[in-house]
Amino acid sequence: MLELKSPTLGHLAVYVHGFTTGGSYAYHCTIHPNMHGTVVVDSSSVVMSDSVSITNSTFVPASITVAPNATVKWTNQDNVNHTVTSD
Repeated sequence: MLELKSPTLGHLAVYVHGFTTGGSYAYHCTIHPNMHGTVVVDSSSVVMSDSVSITNSTFVPASITVAPNATVKWTNQDNVNHTVTSD
């Protein structure tokens, strides 16, 4: 399935990924393995772009649903590094 593999994201760094295929995409931070999130790509959704904030070593929101061909943007609001990596 889809591979999410961001570079190491420092404070205020952004990672953007486009999702074309329906399904559920689980991800985590390789630096902080207890951080988990999910992107659901569902053809019944009308959401074409969404954002996830990385705050207090948490993906907020932890789960989002978007339409096929949507983009998702992760922004690191923390002062420590994080990644966005497929499970």
